[in-house]
Amino acid sequence: MMATSASAQHVFDHYAWDFGQIEEADGTVTHAFRLRNEGSGPLYVGRAIPSCSCITAQLPQEAILPGKEGEVVVSFSPSGAVGETFRSLEVTDSEGK
Repeated sequence: MMATSASAQHVFDHYAWDFGQIEEADGTVTHAFRLRNEGSGPLYVGRAIPSCSCITAQLPQEAILPGKEGEVVVSFSPSGAVGETFRSLEVTDSEGK
């Protein structure tokens, strides 16, 4: 969960993304996940914990107010990846939840 209080509720537009077939020469690929706060309190995104160093994320720096949206922009570098690759990113709130 990413809510910092019982009154904040997060909803992502989706929880997975398939970049399809990419080549190392294509370089880094990026996707923005939309994050909406459907609760009544502010939502603070704390940090992102990638499954490997090939994944990075840009997180909202300000609180996402009720009814508003923010973005978590995820980038993947295919450098050194061979074959089908699955990577993950854990996003936590400011309290580590």
